[in-house]
This record gives sequence, C-alpha cells and structure tokens, in this order.
Amino acid sequence: MTRTRRWVLDGEARSLREAIERCVGDDVDAIAAGRVFVNGRRRREPLASVERGDVLEVVEPRTTGGGAVSVIANRDGIVVVDKPAGIPTEPDRRGGSDSVVEAVARQLQMRSEGLHAASRLDLGVSGLVLLAATRAARQRIASWRSTQRLSRRYVALGSGVPTEPSGAWEGTLSDRDARPAATRYRLVATVTPSGANAVSLVALQPATGRFHQLRVHSAAAGMPLLGDPAHGGPRRIVGGDGRVLGFERIGLHSLWVEVDDRGERLRWVAPVPEMLAMWWKRLGGHPEAWSTASECSIP
Repeated sequence: MTRTRRWVLDGEARSLREAIERCVGDDVDAIAAGRVFVNGRRRREPLASVERGDVLEVVEPRTTGGGAVSVIANRDGIVVVDKPAGIPTEPDRRGGSDSVVEAVARQLQMRSEGLHAASRLDLGVSGLVLLAATRAARQRIASWRSTQRLSRRYVALGSGVPTEPSGAWEGTLSDRDARPAATRYRLVATVTPSGANAVSLVALQPATGRFHQLRVHSAAAGMPLLGDPAHGGPRRIVGGDGRVLGFERIGLHSLWVEVDDRGERLRWVAPVPEMLAMWWKRLGGHPEAWSTASECSIP
C-alpha cells in the first residue's frame, strides 16, 4: 500500500524546496524523484512558489526487488527494454526514479521527458517494453501497429486449464471499457502438483492492447494467473516437492516482440525470468516447455 505524508502549508515557506525542508527534512531527493505533489499536481521545480493553505504531499518511494532495467536494442530512436517485475513502466505517485522510463533515460544520458512509452506492462509483469526517443520513432511504431506488422508473444502460468487447447478469447474487459479485446492462446503444458489445482503454461498473443487484457481474459477462461489475486489468481500453491510455493509477482512475461520493418524481420527477446522458471520447476514442469511456448504457432 502506498503511504503518503500530507501537510497544509502555513505560509512560512516560500518555495517548494523550503516547504520540503520544513515538513520532511530527511527526504531531500523527493522533488527530483517526482514524489512531491502540491494541490494534487506533481511538482519538480525546487524554486516553485508555494502559498499558505497549499496541500503538500510526499509519497514514500517504492522498494523494488525485481532486478535491473536492461536496454536490449536502440535503433533509430526505438528503444527496446527488458522490464523486471516490481517496477512501473512510467512514473507514478511513488516517483520516477524507479520507473522504466527514468532508468532508461539515465542509461542513455537523456531527459526522461524525451522518452515515450509506446507499450506498457503492469507493475507485477516482466518483459519487453518499447520506448520511443523521437517523434519519428513514435510514428514508426504506430505504423507497425496500424498495419498489423507488430506481434507480441507472452508466456503465462495460470491456475487451471483452458477448456480448449488453443483458440481465441474475446469480449470487452469491463463496463468502463466497451471496446472489443481479443487474445489468441495455446496451451503448452500442464502439471498437477499433489493436493493442488492443475497449473498451465500458456503461450499468449494479444490481438489488441487493452488494460489488463491478458490477466482478465485468462481469469475469465478459468485460468487466473499465479500471483494475481486481483483477478482471482492464487498467492501460493503447494509445490510438487510438498513445500508451499509463494508468488511475489504475476505469472506473466512478455517474451518477444517481432516486427516486419520495411521488409526486414526483427525479433527482440527477453529471456524467461529465473523466478518464473523456478516456479515451473518446483511445480513439476519440464524446462523445455518454455522453448515450446516461445516457438509454437498460435492459430
């Protein structure tokens, strides 16, 4: 749960930096990290003026244990990134210093405002994210999508087994978002640990890119993802060795992105994280199933 400290300013501080020093004192990096809000708006200017009655909020930083953000490719302003679980794609109220955009900006020695997240992954999901460092790069990625030249492959671990071994999950995701959503899938392997429900390794290929699409579709198909209690997924399972296996993240990974770029076929790959590989092994799954999930065709 995000913890936010809040003050109503008394007018003795004239600048944001002075207000932080008076109210917080020990959190000198909060402004630069993007964790400071005045009257609900993020403020990054230390010398910005503040007034009596302004509401100052400072959000505590997130503790991230998901590993480092890795730049896989940087081609004509298109930056391909391997995102670990536990870090947001873009800055949120806990600050920008631990987001993918901010981490990549530091690595490339550029301003984070110049990077646009052309694709996003949920906080608890890992894998490939596309960033655009120029307007031309943004337009190029948009062109790939509009002409259906870009495809993505996800691998997922879910509790349960799909009714059919392959097919498509379709339908709107919520009352708020009535737009159609479609996900193609193929069941790759299933294990049944002693005393637990079956766990499936599934290859997923989204035809649309709606918010939480893969998680919602998987749950609706009777296979909520491991570590996704928001959509009915289990937090823990008894593994094949009889020990309780806890899930600290969501069992979903964006494995590869493939694009036909002016006649050249490009594929970028983010290896399956060690944690997901460990889960599958502990549940009794065979490691070769990951390769099958990567290369199998999905009708």
